[in-house]
Amino acid sequence: MNGPGLRKVGKALTLAEPIGLELHVPMTASSLVNHNLEGTLSEYILALSELEILDLSFNIGLTGPLPSNIGDLKKLKNLILVGCGLSGQIPDSIGSLEQIINLSLNLNKFSGTIPASIGRLSKLDWFDIAENQIEGELPISNGTSSPGLDMLTQTQHFHFGKNKLSGHIPEKLFNSNMSLIHVLFNNNQFTGKIPESLSLVTTLLVLRLDTNRLSGDIPPSLNNLTSLNQLDVSNNTLEFSLVPSWIVSLRNLTSINLKRNWINGTLDFGTNYSKQLELVSLRYNNITGYKQAANEHIKVILANNPVCGEVGNKPSFCSAIKHSSSFSTLQTIKDLFKKFIYNVDSVAV
Repeated sequence: MNGPGLRKVGKALTLAEPIGLELHVPMTASSLVNHNLEGTLSEYILALSELEILDLSFNIGLTGPLPSNIGDLKKLKNLILVGCGLSGQIPDSIGSLEQIINLSLNLNKFSGTIPASIGRLSKLDWFDIAENQIEGELPISNGTSSPGLDMLTQTQHFHFGKNKLSGHIPEKLFNSNMSLIHVLFNNNQFTGKIPESLSLVTTLLVLRLDTNRLSGDIPPSLNNLTSLNQLDVSNNTLEFSLVPSWIVSLRNLTSINLKRNWINGTLDFGTNYSKQLELVSLRYNNITGYKQAANEHIKVILANNPVCGEVGNKPSFCSAIKHSSSFSTLQTIKDLFKKFIYNVDSVAV
C-alpha cells in the first residue's frame, strides 16, 4: 500500500523515512496510481520539497481535502489526483504552484468555487476539474491584484464538464492571446448566450457547451474557428431560424451536435461544406426541410423533427440511431493525456 517516499500513518498518507537511493537523490517524482491507498493526504507530504510529479490517481479510498498549503510545493510540475475520493474546497494556495504544467483533479468530490488564484499559473497547460461538485461562476481577472482564468494564455485544456458551474460564460474569459484547444464546459448550469469572444481563440479544436441552459443564437463570429473539428451545443435552449451555412463550411469540422434545441427552418448544406464532415445531428428541433449534401458519407440525423413526419416510409436521415459525439472527444483526451504525461522528463524514484 505504501509507495516510495510515502507511507500510511493512521489514516494519513505521509512522508516515509528515505532509504537506499533516496538518501542520495532528491525525490522528484512519486506515482502511486491505483495502489488501494486509504485515508487523507497529510500536510507532511509537503516536506517533499523537490517533488515535481505527484500522481496518486485512482485511489478511491484517498479522501478528505487537499492540504491548505499545497502551494508550498514550489517545484511541482504535475499534480495528478484523478479518480480519488478527495473533497472540500480547492485551496487558494494552489495558485502558488508557479511551475505547474498539469493540474488534473477530475473525478473527485471537490466542491466550492474555482480559486481565482489559478489565474496566476502562467505555465499551466492542462487544467482538468471535470466530474466534481464545483459550483459558482468562472473567475475573471480584475486588474493585477485579482487574477482570473482569462490570464491563462498558455493553457491548452479547460476541462470543466459535469460540475455545477453557473452564471453566464463571461465575454472576458476568452482572448486572442490564448492557446486553448479544448473548451469542455458540458453538463453544467451555464445560462445566457454563447460568448462571441470564443471566436478569438483560433487554436480551438473541440468546443463542448452541451447540456447547459444557454439561449440565443450561435455567434456568426465563430466562423473564425477554422481549426475546429468538434462542436457540441446540444441540450440547450438555443433558438434561431436556419442552421448557419458557415457552421458546416468550417474546413476541419468533423462533427456537429445541435440536438435538443429550438432550431427551426431548413437545413441546407450548400456547396461549400467541410469535406471532413462526418456527423450532423439536429434531433428534437423544429427542422421543416432538408436539402441534402452531395457527399453521401455525411451522417445526418433529423429524427424527431417535422421534416420526418409522423408515419410512412422515412428516409435514412430520419433514423434515430444511437451515437455519441463525445466518444471521439473522450478518446482524444485520453490519447493526449498519455502523450502529455509520458513526454515529461523526470526522475521517478
